[in-house]
Amino acid sequence: MSEIRWVSETKCDGATLLISAYCVMHSGAGYYIGRYSKDLDGECKGMIGPWDRNSGYYRTKENAEQALKEGYESDDNTSAEVSKDYLYNNIN
Repeated sequence: MSEIRWVSETKCDGATLLISAYCVMHSGAGYYIGRYSKDLDGECKGMIGPWDRNSGYYRTKENAEQALKEGYESDDNTSAEVSKDYLYNNIN
């Protein structure tokens, strides 16, 4: 995991969470675009894990990085919109 850039804070079940910028993530199903969360003060204090998945899965990290670069547009990466046409045409 490369360095995570935290861009917002939210409350969830009484815990304060940091939310990352959109980034390329990986699971057993492949690479995808999503965000991480970090529990600051709750039951899982200090734990970092996936917050959401905002794309389909890609076979390679490079394809996911290209989709993130070209398919998302946002001034601050906190509320990025992805072109569904772009993702549909570029998911392998």
